[in-house]
Amino acid sequence: CPAGLDIPHIYSLYNRTAWNGKKAAKEEYDKLPVKADSCIGCGACLEHCPQHIASAAIMPDIAETFK
Repeated sequence: CPAGLDIPHIYSLYNRTAWNGKKAAKEEYDKLPVKADSCIGCGACLEHCPQHIASAAIMPDIAETFK
């Protein structure tokens, strides 16, 4: 990621919010040096993602979840 996002880790924390782990996930997310709202939407991640996830489109939702 050109913006420095640790995309797999951010997804891991985001996925934990679906269970009863939102508080712990937010605490860990808040410690990240680069958060989802730093995504510049360049789409460079798409060519590297083995699951072809459009992370640039999802990062705003993740940022909102951890607001």
